[in-house]
Amino acid sequence: MTDSDKNFAVYSFIKDLALQKLSDEQERERNITDQSKNIQAVFSILSVALFTLLPILLEYVADKGKDKILTVVIIIVYAIVFSLLVIAFVCGSYIQIRKPKAGLPDIPTIKNAILKDYNDFSEKSSQIHSFIDTLIPLQKSITKINDANAKLVNISMKFILASVYFMVLFTVLIFEIWVLR
Repeated sequence: MTDSDKNFAVYSFIKDLALQKLSDEQERERNITDQSKNIQAVFSILSVALFTLLPILLEYVADKGKDKILTVVIIIVYAIVFSLLVIAFVCGSYIQIRKPKAGLPDIPTIKNAILKDYNDFSEKSSQIHSFIDTLIPLQKSITKINDANAKLVNISMKFILASVYFMVLFTVLIFEIWVLR
């Protein structure tokens, strides 16, 4: 096997790995975007549930002649829960904003670079080497954006879980108060 054949084999392997990594990052980008859409859906569903239940709770408290303090507590808890959900929604929505990322050079730039260094591109391994170098900024850019967006998904999920835990705790406490009174 000649040195040229060895170089071609090595660069072909690197190219395959580079294309796989780029493909994986693009898939990860789609998955993160899908997760952000799910976060927005959870916000919508929980908001509707909260605002549907709030008047019922307030009316029940008023009809039973319960303390005004309980009414204030209900409103405060709802404000806290809704605030947590809004933070989760904002984080989820920010993910969907298109961030600038590196791209491949346009065709005239590629053509001019190749023609300028014509002899450097005469071997297939040199062509593949150049192709790999062209993909590096794009892959790094997508990875950086994905890492930041993944952190936002995690933050958003923590706020959603906190709001759900808070709702469950509040529901148990209110039930205890109403049953014990």
